[in-house]
Amino acid sequence: MKYINTINRRRIDHQIQDILEPEPDSYSYTLSLILITIPSFEIIAGIAMILVLLLCAAFLSAAEVAFFSLETDDYEKIQQDNRNIGVRLLKLKEDTRRLHATILISSSVVNVAVILMFNAVLTKALSPQILGDWAANLASSTGISLNMSTEMMGKSLVFLIALAGATFLIILFAELVPKVYARLNKVYVSSIMVQPMYFIMTLGKPLIGAIVKWTKAVERQLAMAPYSTGGLASRKDIDEAIELTVSRAEDTDQEKDILKSLLKFGDVTVSQIMCARVDVVAVDIQSSYNTLLEVARESGYSRIPVYNDDFDNVTGILYVKDLLGHLRESDDFNWQQLIRTSVL
Repeated sequence: MKYINTINRRRIDHQIQDILEPEPDSYSYTLSLILITIPSFEIIAGIAMILVLLLCAAFLSAAEVAFFSLETDDYEKIQQDNRNIGVRLLKLKEDTRRLHATILISSSVVNVAVILMFNAVLTKALSPQILGDWAANLASSTGISLNMSTEMMGKSLVFLIALAGATFLIILFAELVPKVYARLNKVYVSSIMVQPMYFIMTLGKPLIGAIVKWTKAVERQLAMAPYSTGGLASRKDIDEAIELTVSRAEDTDQEKDILKSLLKFGDVTVSQIMCARVDVVAVDIQSSYNTLLEVARESGYSRIPVYNDDFDNVTGILYVKDLLGHLRESDDFNWQQLIRTSVL
């Protein structure tokens, strides 16, 4: 009887042990979940570094928009608030090519660093072997043949995920948002970015100077090319420059339309601006002054042809602005003296 009780007790102990200690596979799975849930110090440090790099990229993008959208009044305002910053800002303005090169090179370096750090963090957080097995199973199920090892497929997949994620973060938080903010607060952004940009330009002066000289030499070679288009700036570049430089005043939209219409003027044909004979607004040289003023108000044109008896006999052109100083004259005013016979 005592022997049977001992056996039963051992069975109970084994059952309790099985309950308290899961199977090795289940234990490993639970441990892996805990390790995934609690990131290591290297992953946390990598995420912090990515955030710092994104912040640097955002400041550089904002500085690019802010520096190149400042107007004369903005420089005067900055100089009044802080003379030292104003002086350094004027020094940066004197060499815009070097400033632009500094911003572009710094942004490129920071963006590449973001992608590399993103890839390093994902490599630590995700196992390339597991991703490689998943990619291999996916390729086999879809019938796609990949001539590479499972580990290489895993590393490639991690890099593609890192590239896509980093690109999204850079475009959103290091391009769009800071540039919109800089357009609305160009004076403030310029003031806080003068010192860092001045330091970066001084630190990288040899490298940036060499790159600027090389680009100047390339531009000279392109300008001397036999089939040169006659200019390095395209219409799209000029449109972007107009959008960037025109301030946000009340008449901004009208100013933009005027500047952009100048770009299209070279493509306008005579047939597009010609007016039919029956639609031409003209005035007879024998007309009274009040009749002339009425025609000028109703037509809205700045120049009115003047003819003598017959419309085919045009004697000259009357500029409406010449009438501004004679608006209070009587009906018998000799307005014919304002006609311009030589208009070319």
